[in-house]
Amino acid sequence: NVVLSLDADFLNTSAFPGFIPYSRAFTSRRKLAEDAPMNRLYAVESFHTTAGALSDNRLPLRASDILPFAAALASAVGVAGVSAPTQEWTQDQQKFLAALSKDLKANSGASIVLPGEQQPPELHILAAQMNQALGNVGKTIVYTDPVELVPTDQLGGLKQLLADMNAGKVDLLVILEGNPAYNTPVDLGFELAM
Repeated sequence: NVVLSLDADFLNTSAFPGFIPYSRAFTSRRKLAEDAPMNRLYAVESFHTTAGALSDNRLPLRASDILPFAAALASAVGVAGVSAPTQEWTQDQQKFLAALSKDLKANSGASIVLPGEQQPPELHILAAQMNQALGNVGKTIVYTDPVELVPTDQLGGLKQLLADMNAGKVDLLVILEGNPAYNTPVDLGFELAM
């Protein structure tokens, strides 16, 4: 029912794997002809994003102010052990914070707080704590294992493959849905090794 984007462009970026299904799910609740009430999107962001453009309520802040704002919000929604920072907020920012915290609390278990990938780990922790305090975990948030089942050093693996190719150890290389001659850093010399 309520989506909060904290500098997170979840509707138009590869930073959110699966952003196309997320976009579809979000926009499916934006149709006026449906009997279901529309969802609401709040965007607190330091730069213009697709999420901000589609938001019902947008609060532009400096990138350095996103974390203090999130801490103030976490305190307002009842995250234990988090106190609001002493930062001075404008009257409009205070109204935004009050309305947002009220809406999130009224939609506990039916809301989501999304942190931007470029934001510091502290903001990601606050977002997780807010989602937990709001009862979203297991409902609107489902934690899963990483997409990459066997995490590896991909650049190191590519360099090893190139060394094997240059040493004549590769007889057949099958490439599916990719063009490493185009995508590989030029200084690695993939095209030459191929």
